[in-house]
Amino acid sequence: MKIAIIGNSRDVLKHAKGEKVDSANLVIRINSFRTRGVEQFTGSRTDVVSICLAPWVVANALTPASHTLRMVPTVWTPSWRGHAEDHEVAAAMEAIGHKPDELVFSDHSGDAEAMRDLYERFFAAAEARPGPKTMAEDGKRLLPTTGFLTVHLARLRFPQATVQISGFGLDTPLDLERFDESGVSMWPGHDIATERQWFLDGAQEGEWELI
Repeated sequence: MKIAIIGNSRDVLKHAKGEKVDSANLVIRINSFRTRGVEQFTGSRTDVVSICLAPWVVANALTPASHTLRMVPTVWTPSWRGHAEDHEVAAAMEAIGHKPDELVFSDHSGDAEAMRDLYERFFAAAEARPGPKTMAEDGKRLLPTTGFLTVHLARLRFPQATVQISGFGLDTPLDLERFDESGVSMWPGHDIATERQWFLDGAQEGEWELI
C-alpha cells in the first residue's frame, strides 16, 4: 500500500508528479489545499484532508477553501496541542460547512499516547538542534505543523504502508511560501528548521519517501 501526503509548500510545483500522486492507494492533503489548475504537479485525487482545528486556522485558512474541503469524505484532525474537545471538532466542522463521512481524531483513535510521545521527541530534537532557538510569541515551545503530525499519524494507522511525501518545503534553499487557498504565508509558531531536518533524516532512514 502506498500513501501520498501532499503539503502546501510552493516547492511541490517544481516537479510534475501528479500521476505518481494519483496512483497511490490513499492521497492525503493538508488544511486549505489546492489542486485546481496545478493537477500535473499535485495530482487531482483527495481521499483524506488533515486539518488543524485551532479556531484562528479555521477562520483564516479553512473557510476560504471550504468549497474544496466539502468534497472530501474523510477528515483527519491530528492533535495540534496534544488534545482537543469534541465540541471544538464539531464547531470547526460547522464553521466550514462540512459533515465528513468519517472523522478520525488522533486522540480518540488509539494513537493518543504515541502522538503525545511524538511531541516530546520533537521538542527534544528542537532543543538539540544547532543554531538559534526561537519561541512563540506567548513564550511557549514551537509546535510541529499539521503536515508533520499527519505523516506520523499515517504511519501509525497504516504501519505496513509506504508513505510518500511532497510539498513540505524540503528543497534547498528552503522556500516557505505557500501555494494553497489560504492566502497566508507559512504559519507562525512552528520550528520549521527542526521539522525539515527530521523529514530529511527520516527519508535517509527509510521511514518515508520524498517524491
